[in-house]
Amino acid sequence: MDVSEAIRKRCSVRQFKDGNGIIPEDKIHRILEAARWAPSPFNIQPWEFIIIKSKETLKAISKYARYSSYLSEAPLAIAVIVPPANPKFSWVESIGEPKFAAAMAVQNMMKISGKRSMTHYSMKSI
Repeated sequence: MDVSEAIRKRCSVRQFKDGNGIIPEDKIHRILEAARWAPSPFNIQPWEFIIIKSKETLKAISKYARYSSYLSEAPLAIAVIVPPANPKFSWVESIGEPKFAAAMAVQNMMKISGKRSMTHYSMKSI
């Protein structure tokens, strides 16, 4: 599949396969590695990722985060955090660059998860 086709075939899924709901650690690492390769200003990689596997935590998030009721059934979620920029690069933050870079990292995660036959898992910003 070429890049253009991958972009057109991307879809958001909010229903998950039956089963034990476990995503192997090696697949999670590949998803995070894909995110790491996203472009960022001065290669500062202004993101942090939190892997949420706790069903209790996912259910709690699903109750309070807008449009995320489906998370209670998800096998995991990856929270993407963009902390304040290093003061050395504060001007980069003022034009929104870190958030744009994080969005590109998320898109990389979505693309690799689809390529790895994980399109039944959703990634969503909340």
